[in-house]
Amino acid sequence: LIKNKNLNNAGKLLFSKKEPVMLKMAVFATDDKITFIDQKIVEDNIINLIDIAEKYIYEHIDWKVEISSGARKEVPEIPRAAIRELISNFFAHAIYHSMTYHEIDIHPSFITIYNPGTFASEYKPEEYAKGMHPSFIRNKLIAKTLYLYNRIEQFGSGLKRVITLLTDAKIKYKFDNSLDGFKVTIFRKKRGGNTVKRDLTDTETQILELLRIDGYYTAEDISEKIGKTPRTAQRAIGKLVEKKYIERVGGNKNGFWEIK
Repeated sequence: LIKNKNLNNAGKLLFSKKEPVMLKMAVFATDDKITFIDQKIVEDNIINLIDIAEKYIYEHIDWKVEISSGARKEVPEIPRAAIRELISNFFAHAIYHSMTYHEIDIHPSFITIYNPGTFASEYKPEEYAKGMHPSFIRNKLIAKTLYLYNRIEQFGSGLKRVITLLTDAKIKYKFDNSLDGFKVTIFRKKRGGNTVKRDLTDTETQILELLRIDGYYTAEDISEKIGKTPRTAQRAIGKLVEKKYIERVGGNKNGFWEIK
């Protein structure tokens, strides 16, 4: 990764902040890419962005608690290994300095992870599940470094591993390959109380999704995030209570909103 005592291009992308990579992340209120309830744009090196992307996904997906032999274990709706492998491989196989950016979009029904540059193989992504074809590695130095840095589990077989992990977890997925980039869509499993009915306005939907993330948000907090006045936010909260979507637990000062 070093040439003439300086980082080469791969080294800069991996470890330097002088030529940062851009990552766009957003959480949307509905399955349409219109109304978002959270948005972040981060510029950093690949090593840091992998951790940032993972953390962002973990903060905005569902978790369940499993009790085994008296031990409490929190389990994400999508296997951790699949998320890490996908994110790391997307940085390993991207085309850098292109016209598009790395992007993660989280919707109620699915999550998309996108990297600039077409799929790095002449074969279809689905064919790698059968293990019939050799791996194509676009950025060999980046991929090898991520493997040695424990960011990729198995060098040269990441997509097959992801497909296996998602299939074993009974999670549906699809691949989209275009001239601009490669995108994986992971379909989320529907859980009780995790879908939004159509009797809500856009503002009410936004607020409900915010309260799913943090029930301690105040009307002032919500108004800032959705770009509405506190009065409008308070009125919409009242409608959600009236429609029995949320219920106040505790007092106004120390209480929180519970999703019904």
